[in-house]
Amino acid sequence: MVRKDRRKRLVPSEGLIYELLTPDLQRRLEVLRVQIACGFDNSERPFVHEGEECVHMIEGELLIYIDGDEYHLDEGDSITYDPTVPHWYRNPFARPGILFSAVTPPSF
Repeated sequence: MVRKDRRKRLVPSEGLIYELLTPDLQRRLEVLRVQIACGFDNSERPFVHEGEECVHMIEGELLIYIDGDEYHLDEGDSITYDPTVPHWYRNPFARPGILFSAVTPPSF
């Protein structure tokens, strides 16, 4: 069990706040709560890692690019993709985006 006030923050990245929702990274599944700041854009340094990933938008909206294809996620939307393909986030919107990300195997 992971209590809301006991979430581990992972290595911070400029414009991103990662909170671990699973107890640790020693399991086959990693679940994160990620807050993406307004203006965030990591197109110059896309994410690439092994496994499978599913992202669910909790609050706000976000543009996700997977191998150059753009997907606009609104609150309640989800997308599942192969993270071995370069993917990046862009938040040109007026408020931070908050999402859940489930990754297997853990990528941190």
